Amino acid sequence: MFKRIVILFFVFLAIIGAFYFLFSQMDGLVEDEQTIISDEEELENMDVNQLIEYANNKPNEEREGQVPNPFGDVISQEELEEETFLKYIHYMSHQKVKAEQKSFFYEITDERIDWLIDAAQLSSFDDSYMELLQRWDNGDFSEVVNDHNSVYQKSGMESSERGEATDTLSPEEEQDYIENRIDLSETKNKY
Repeated sequence: MFKRIVILFFVFLAIIGAFYFLFSQMDGLVEDEQTIISDEEELENMDVNQLIEYANNKPNEEREGQVPNPFGDVISQEELEEETFLKYIHYMSHQKVKAEQKSFFYEITDERIDWLIDAAQLSSFDDSYMELLQRWDNGDFSEVVNDHNSVYQKSGMESSERGEATDTLSPEEEQDYIENRIDLSETKNKY
C-alpha cells in the first residue's frame, strides 16, 4: 500500500511538473508574439531614415538561411499577399512619375517585373495587375500615371492627393531620380 502511495505521489508530481513546464512555455510564446506585434507597429511609424537604420541593424538570425526575393524581402511568390504585391508595383512606379510626395522607391528591373508576373499567375489577384505588368515587361510605360494612381488607391495608401501622380518624368528626370534615391531593397540586404 505504501508503494502505491509513493508511486501515485511521484506520478502526481510529474503531472504537475509537466503542466508547469507547458504553461511556462506558453507564456514565452505569448511574449514573443506580443514583441513581434509591437515591432511591426513600430516599423509602421518609422520614417525613411529610421527604417534604413533598423534594416542595417536587423539581427542576422532573422534572415539566416533564407533567400530574399528581388525586393529584398524574405517572401516567396506563393506567400505574397496582395497588399505587399501592390506596394512593390507602387514603389517601382515612383521611378517614372511626378507626384508632390513619393515615399519609397524600387528600381524597375526585368527581374522584378518577371518575379511579379510569376507571383500574379500563382495568385487570385485582379487581372488588371497582370495587364499592367505585361505592358511594363514590354517596355510600355505610356499608362504609368494611371497605373500608379490605380495601385495607390487600391492599396489603401492614399492619405491625400499629395501622393497622386500628375505626369511622367522625362528621361533625364527619371535618371536623376534613380541616382538620388536609395532603392528600398538595398536597405534590406545589409547583413
